[in-house]
Amino acid sequence: MNTRSYIFIFALIAVCLFANAGFAAPAAGKLPFDDIAGSYAEDAIAALYAKRIVGGVGDRRFAPERAVTRAEFAAMMLRALHLNPVGNAIPAFSDVRRGAWYYGDVHGAVNLGIVGGTGPRTFEPGRPVTRQEAAVIAARALRLNEEASGRTGLSYADAERIASWAASSVAATAEAGLMQGYAGKFRPLRTISRAEAAVLLYRIVEMPGWKAQFAAEPDAGVQLGWLYEDADRQFRNMTINAVVNTISPRWFFITATGGTTGQADPALIALAHERGKRVWPLVGNRFDREMTHLVLTDPKRSETLVRRLADIVQTYRLDGLNLDFENVDPADRDAFSSFVRETARALHVHGAELSVCVPPDLETDWSEPFDYAALAAAADYIVLMGYEEHWNGSPEPGSVSSLPWVERHVRKLVRQIPAGQVILGLPFYTRDWSRQNGRTVSEDLTLAEQNRRFAEAKPAVRWDETWGQYTAVYNRGGTKHSIWAEDSRSLSLKYMAGASFGIGGNAYWHIGGESPDVWASLGNAIRYGGYDFTRRTAALR
Repeated sequence: MNTRSYIFIFALIAVCLFANAGFAAPAAGKLPFDDIAGSYAEDAIAALYAKRIVGGVGDRRFAPERAVTRAEFAAMMLRALHLNPVGNAIPAFSDVRRGAWYYGDVHGAVNLGIVGGTGPRTFEPGRPVTRQEAAVIAARALRLNEEASGRTGLSYADAERIASWAASSVAATAEAGLMQGYAGKFRPLRTISRAEAAVLLYRIVEMPGWKAQFAAEPDAGVQLGWLYEDADRQFRNMTINAVVNTISPRWFFITATGGTTGQADPALIALAHERGKRVWPLVGNRFDREMTHLVLTDPKRSETLVRRLADIVQTYRLDGLNLDFENVDPADRDAFSSFVRETARALHVHGAELSVCVPPDLETDWSEPFDYAALAAAADYIVLMGYEEHWNGSPEPGSVSSLPWVERHVRKLVRQIPAGQVILGLPFYTRDWSRQNGRTVSEDLTLAEQNRRFAEAKPAVRWDETWGQYTAVYNRGGTKHSIWAEDSRSLSLKYMAGASFGIGGNAYWHIGGESPDVWASLGNAIRYGGYDFTRRTAALR
């Protein structure tokens, strides 16, 4: 039998396993399958079936001794963790094709780093999972290796057969009480059966300290979506299940007299409140350094602007404001901090919050005007704009927001201010880079535009583990084009990086730039990032 036939057969099995018909309710008092009675996994299988984590293979059969495939195990693990499939716009693997029953399950798990490929572009969805591979996936999914502290000493008689890359995971899952040996052996190269997988998953979902977390609604913190230009249309078209709980329409801009231009939309505010969303309109300075200097350094103008912003909040019954002053004169550093302090005080009188946008600490005149500690002491939140690593006009092409760059600047910021006050801004855009007439040029692309370009140009795409995103190269008219893509996977990894520091939330520039799959993946990241897998009972350690 060739490999293609082998994968096809397992795909057919899996369709039966995970189709809704596979979860038909059994008669009262009866087991859901006829072939599990007396099995050591009987209770685990029945409980997981009731939770819709596992299903049968047809004809009331579970096939407990059958090997679990990589696609099946990814799907089971995803469901055990109360996470959802994600239909990534950019496929991670050439052998995980759109339309396959496991496409969303594999990508849901890949986006969070729970599973990986067997090669740069292969996942081998139909290949059976060995016991040591199951230990690695479980330890990675439950972040057990993070607390293993290098303890890899194993007492199994066949410990020397456990691969070096799996040893810490085997030790961690054993310590957690999730996987056990048999007759003193671990049998690392033996494929894990469906019954064994059910027992492992059952121990996970029933683990004291984890079970309640899986059932609880996640604490998303602040999830802010900027609305650019046509705010009403963007909000009304926003996916109903979008993770955003706070909207920031781009409504107000300051003037040299200390006033503002622009106006709010009462109907949109009412609709947002009806949908349970907070409204923090953006207040910008249009990058005007001289005008901003006049307002910040003239006490009368500054006081006028503070009163005006407080009046706006009171008049429109706003929940807060999002202050976005850019291209500020470094000499106005203290004046800006003072203005933020007075604005926050004025807003707090009305029960409103103030968030302040800041660039990463680049140690240049672009970030010099921002005294991060002073701003955090005054405002409720500091919004770190985690993008423009390579900007429009950059002399060299590159990522808008690479994972290590984001991690570095979040780490730098939380050393200066409380992590809970940090909101990490993430991009719903990227750039298409090329060399024209001897210079580097770029074209801004929303994620929807990026995905259409991928469909049209069919670029060579590869996942870059270092940058945490896909890179794509194609030729058009004899010119080489490069894109550092943003998608469900890259954004979820950046979300998880921020969550690891305990930050207060995220912001997205801008609503309307995303592709629909992004929301499903970020929803998973919010739930998964909130799990604390160190909370388990000592009895099961």
